[in-house]
Amino acid sequence: MSRRTKTWVEDKSRAKRIEYAERAPKPVRYTSEQARALERKLVASKPGKYDSAVADMDFINSQAFADKFKGKYENEQVEQAVVKACRQLVKNRNGTFFEEAYFIDAHTGRTVSYVKGKTKNGIEMSEELKRHLTNAREKSIIMIHNHPNSSPFSRADYLTSSNYNSCYEAIAIGHNGDVFSFRNTFGTRGDFLGYFEENGKRFPYYESIRDYRVSYSKHSSRGADDYEARDLAWKEVSKMRGFIYEKR
Repeated sequence: MSRRTKTWVEDKSRAKRIEYAERAPKPVRYTSEQARALERKLVASKPGKYDSAVADMDFINSQAFADKFKGKYENEQVEQAVVKACRQLVKNRNGTFFEEAYFIDAHTGRTVSYVKGKTKNGIEMSEELKRHLTNAREKSIIMIHNHPNSSPFSRADYLTSSNYNSCYEAIAIGHNGDVFSFRNTFGTRGDFLGYFEENGKRFPYYESIRDYRVSYSKHSSRGADDYEARDLAWKEVSKMRGFIYEKR
């Protein structure tokens, strides 16, 4: 290739790059509020994502969210571990109806176990984890899981927490930042009355669950939606059965 031809090729290539640069879209600058709105929209648009399960990560990552846990635990190390676990669970499942769970030592903040749900709206604990919870010290474990629809506890949540004397606290963290807590549920079930089904699974039916159903139906018939009816029902049943229910 002659020097003249080479120069012509380089000039033509440079001209094309300039033309492309002029046609290319200019960078768009967003305000922080616009960027967050766009992020939520993109998360919701991904395959398998649902608008109603998109998390409010701005709030969940805020100090106001962390303050919900202030003074609730034995030491600051445990408090920080709980906050971190809540944030991680919601981040992992943002925009989906899948759940995950952390099991944390209530004295040290150490992660005892992590369970990733394989079906919507629920998790399955391994037999090994169940044995560990059965044999662990009294009130030594904090159970944390996410609720994609941000609802209060289900009946199955209560049964899980009340099944283990090692449970210091059970937490459900909503994708909107609402936090629900059970404490002292072990031994509050009452007599066994049979079985019931929830989300396609079979669970034992106790007097406490009967009380919950009666209270839930009462509030629902008075116009409460599912969220409000659950919240009011657990408030009533906790007083009747002597355990602690808290919405933060």
